[in-house]
Amino acid sequence: MNTYELIKKLNDITHIDIQEEWDNSGPQLSFSKEIKKVMVTLDVNETVVNEAVENDVDMIISHHPLIFTPLKHLNDENVYDAFILKLIDNKISVYASHTNFDQIEGGNNDFLGKLFGLTDVTLLSEEESFSRKGKLDEPIAVEDFANRIADNLGLNPASIRIAKSKEDAKVQNIAWCSGDGTGFLFNAVKAGMDCFVTGDVKYHQSAFATEFGLNIIDIGHYGSEYCFIENMVAMLENLSDKDFDVIKVNSLKDPFTYI
Repeated sequence: MNTYELIKKLNDITHIDIQEEWDNSGPQLSFSKEIKKVMVTLDVNETVVNEAVENDVDMIISHHPLIFTPLKHLNDENVYDAFILKLIDNKISVYASHTNFDQIEGGNNDFLGKLFGLTDVTLLSEEESFSRKGKLDEPIAVEDFANRIADNLGLNPASIRIAKSKEDAKVQNIAWCSGDGTGFLFNAVKAGMDCFVTGDVKYHQSAFATEFGLNIIDIGHYGSEYCFIENMVAMLENLSDKDFDVIKVNSLKDPFTYI
């Protein structure tokens, strides 16, 4: 399969047309060639590009776009520009699936619901298509649910922050959004949820939520979106006419360490 055939398939299965207006999902760099190996990653950075070159990768598929704003020029003395130039030198195409993949059926947020072990998963509200809600079989302590998330997502428990509405808080009705979903906190409050799981929660947002009885579990931006890799790999492996190898990035790490 050549580059443009794969791009068309990716556009179709990830519903490229529903990305947010400010987003830049879709092809970032495109080279007309046969695709023999694809690498899936959360981000594209210098380390990831080096890994792709070492593994003779023809296309990188990333959750976060490589290019968000127009490039006016490239300078090989600039670190960011240098690895883009390295992609060009090695004719490695890059494709991003960002806000559309967060929203689609079976995308990041549906996949998280499965990893959380929830049932009755639906949209949190009719106002937007990012966040989801679901249910635990029975109420459990918010700390126990946070530990379950850490186990199921393979996260360091020390990377998870909890804001509790009361000391002995229990949760059963759960809402969540991958990445920074704090814009949907009020939707979770209105829906009567016990808990909201997302990343990048700020102090005042946590204070607001807990005042209204909503417990917060902040699993970080990386923690809530790293599952993109496993999910996208599965989608690619399920293509009926797939004739290329798919590998997962190995070098990408959470930029934060925890003490």
